[in-house]
Amino acid sequence: SGKKWRRRHPMFDGMMGGAALFCEGTALLMLAVYLFLGVSILCDSYLCPALDKLCDYLKMPTSLAAATLISFGSSAPEIIISAVGAQTSKTALSIPALLVSALIAFGAIPPMVVWAAGDLKLLLGNVIRDAVAYAIALVMFIIYSQGPGINALQAASLVAAFFVYLVVVFVTSPMDEEHEGGAHPVPTAKLVGVTGEDASSTASTRSNLPATDLEQSLLDQANGHSVEEYEEDSEESGPLMHALSLPFEWLFGLSIPEGPIRAFGMSIAWLCVLSYAVMRMAEGIVTCWNISKTTAGITLLAWGGQLPDALAAVSLAKSGKPDEAIIQAIASQVINVSIGLGMPIAVSDVIQGKPMVTQNRKAILLIALVVLASIVLYLASIAPASLTFCRQRSSRKEPLTGMITKMRAIVLVVAFIICYSVSIAFAEKARPVWALP
Repeated sequence: SGKKWRRRHPMFDGMMGGAALFCEGTALLMLAVYLFLGVSILCDSYLCPALDKLCDYLKMPTSLAAATLISFGSSAPEIIISAVGAQTSKTALSIPALLVSALIAFGAIPPMVVWAAGDLKLLLGNVIRDAVAYAIALVMFIIYSQGPGINALQAASLVAAFFVYLVVVFVTSPMDEEHEGGAHPVPTAKLVGVTGEDASSTASTRSNLPATDLEQSLLDQANGHSVEEYEEDSEESGPLMHALSLPFEWLFGLSIPEGPIRAFGMSIAWLCVLSYAVMRMAEGIVTCWNISKTTAGITLLAWGGQLPDALAAVSLAKSGKPDEAIIQAIASQVINVSIGLGMPIAVSDVIQGKPMVTQNRKAILLIALVVLASIVLYLASIAPASLTFCRQRSSRKEPLTGMITKMRAIVLVVAFIICYSVSIAFAEKARPVWALP
């Protein structure tokens, strides 16, 4: 009989157990992807619009707003994952996810934008500023990771680096706006329900509102997303996506208040819950599929956090704003590596009273070096064709521009695939041949 056959063949039980684990891991993966859909809806419909209204009300310069509140809204999933990972000793999942999200931003998103909008011409000032700021903070993290643990002072220096970056942004933003001929649309990947006309109308009315009634004035501005716009968004997303989104929309609509300030707080609470759930599922996938936690971090968590940004960047490019698509993708990474890494580690050190020791430190260090190499390749891909061109632009006092052509985009994609593959190899403790000295 079948039962006697299974007793005589223990391999059968092993195969059935392996198949069950694979199916369980697949189910966890699908559920985690579904939760990331909820994270995207949460950021799109509640967190980012509230932060955008705050920027409008405070009359923040466009570049400064993009580097602070708007970047936080775009980077919130990665930052919350990093915070949860630091407080629950799951840094082998959270830190690689945060690092590889930058690899995706520098190596995968620009080619996507080029293929969606054609050859891309960029003002190099802001792009280089953000890339260099990220590289400096990343080098600081690499240096700190050489020791047995990252202490509170080192973590605080990462946070301080972000504030230095803000000073640079504030100093350079007036010149940026002068070159661009005025206010520029906020370069955010997840801004929904606000058009240029809406922004101008709210800007003209908010000057007549009392400054003491911040919550009410922001609430009035947040009601600009009409039912017709919501129905159009639902039609564009398709019936299947609309059906999958309904549970999250009902839950968030029921639990998140309308006031932007209170909506921000409740959105962060929901992000913590969803991020913790996704990390627990990632741990389950690690067990079922027998992969390292670092691999789960740089695949599931990194792509889960960056895929909405990538799709939004393509959407921005198709709508005629390819430069904004690149800027928002890169600028959000600066807050990831500084606040996203520094703040949770500093808080963890203070609570525990000792430096935090990162899990799988060697693999994380090697992945950080790979990300640093990808930044160099990204800057090379946008470099002007010749020094003569640079001198000509400088002599005419015109802003320096760079071009990402389709050929350069292909080279960048190849470099990204190599860097990403090397990162996975490091995560699995299997150095590829080309990575050996």
